[in-house]
Parts: sequence; C-alpha cells; structure tokens
Amino acid sequence: MYRYSIKVYGCQMNVYDGDKLKTALGAAGWSEAPEEEADVVILNGCSIRDKAEQKVWSDLGRFAPRWEREGRPFVAVTGCIAQNAGRKMLSRFPWVRFISGPRHIGAVPEGLDRLMACPGEAVALLDDDPRAFEELEGAPLERGNPWKAYVTIAHGCDNFCSYCIVPYVRGRFLSRSPGEILEEMAALVSDGVKEITLLGQNVNSYGADFIDGYTFSRLLRDGAATGVERLRFVTSHPKDFTPDIVDVMVERSDVICPSINLPIQSGSDRILKMMNRGYTLDQYRRAME
Repeated sequence: MYRYSIKVYGCQMNVYDGDKLKTALGAAGWSEAPEEEADVVILNGCSIRDKAEQKVWSDLGRFAPRWEREGRPFVAVTGCIAQNAGRKMLSRFPWVRFISGPRHIGAVPEGLDRLMACPGEAVALLDDDPRAFEELEGAPLERGNPWKAYVTIAHGCDNFCSYCIVPYVRGRFLSRSPGEILEEMAALVSDGVKEITLLGQNVNSYGADFIDGYTFSRLLRDGAATGVERLRFVTSHPKDFTPDIVDVMVERSDVICPSINLPIQSGSDRILKMMNRGYTLDQYRRAME
C-alpha cells in the first residue's frame, strides 16, 4: 500500500485534524513513513497565523530535488492554507497535486486514493459552500501524546472581526452534535487519554445553531462525566461568556480545570468597535466579575 508523511503547522485545530487524518489513513491501509520515503507528503497548514503560512511556502520549495530525480513525492496541502492559497500552490509547484479545505477533511483519504490511482491528475477539494462540512469519522487515536488529546466541538465562525480571516477560510459557524463529541471523548478515555481540550474558534457559541437549547455549559457537564480526568477548553469570546459556564466549572471542579482564555484584544472601546468585537470594556469587566 501507499506511504505518507504528514507535517502540521499552526493551531491546535490543525493538530487535531492531523491526528484524525493519521488515524483514518492507517485504517484505510496507508502506512506512515519518513518524508524522504513517502509517496505523498501532507502539509496540513494554517493561514490564520502568517508565520505558519510562510513556513508552508518555504517548505514547498524543498521538494524540487527529489521531484526532479524521482517524480515523487506528491504533495497534498490541506487545512485553511489550502482554502486560502491552494490554487496558487497548484500552479506554482508541479509536485503539489492535492489541495483540500478544512471543511472537506472527510474526503481527504478517498481523495488521496484517487490521486494515487490517477497520478497525472490534480485533486482540488475546496470549500465552495461555507456552511457545508464533510466530517472525518472516528476519534484521533493516532496521536503524538498518548495522555492528552484535542476534540473540536465547532467549526468556523460567524463573528467577522474586522482583522480576522477565519470566516473566509474555515467557513461559517457549525456545532458538532453532542452525541458525536461525547462518543469521541469516551473513545479517547478508553484509549488512555487523561486530559482533553475542547476546541473551537469560539467555544461559548457552541449550540447557538441548535433548536433544542443544548448549550456549551451542558456539553461541559456531560463531557466531565465521560471519565476524563482533566477537561479544558479554548477559546472563549467575551460577548458569549455566560455565568452558567462558570457554574458548571465550579460544580465539576474535580474535572474541569480552572483556566479560561478570554481575549480582551484592546483596552479602547473605539478600537474594539473598529475590530467589530461585539463588546465594550465595561461588558468585559462584568463578564470577569
């Protein structure tokens, strides 16, 4: 079967997606190999952080010598960098033969099989519909750290802060179903995980797109009951941080770590308004109280 290598750049969401890809590819018969031996090198990259994006562009140039000698490896660029710059990469580097936006992660294993079956073709799976999402089923059982894991609970963002690219490269806000999340957490606990961090561009918005009233605080309470020893979450948004979240943190302080990432972004109401952050300094202070 085919061999792959994967390199992850950027945030914890990309780490999570990379671990899920490794798990899915292993289940599909692919084997992980050193980069110099791989048939396909996957660069799961980020466009949110400029430094991470520049690292991907820099690394892409390193494949030229081997490509000229062997016509290998094929390079697959995935994640939000592919959504933002994938077509430029396809046109600039002949070894880039596969690009996939973050909301097509569920199609990546089959897409890579297609690439290997038709090596003369390029495969492009970009997120033309910012509300659609193709999930990659299963927990990330192939991880660098056997004791800690990430679980993404929501995709995308609807806040449209004036300085932020997230809604344009990761799409609109979409909560995962609580059943999927809790099942994944339970599978990770069974796999030996002691600490889980719940991920989202704004975890506090979790459930806002549900019609049954299921909220982030309920997910925290249910997540704390999965058997995990330590539970964390990032990142919170001040305008959506509500008292019921703190109540659950106190109620399940035996599991939920007393840590909150609540970016203020600016000490000026004028700048916060220009940023389209949706809160004032006074509102932030009251959230802290």
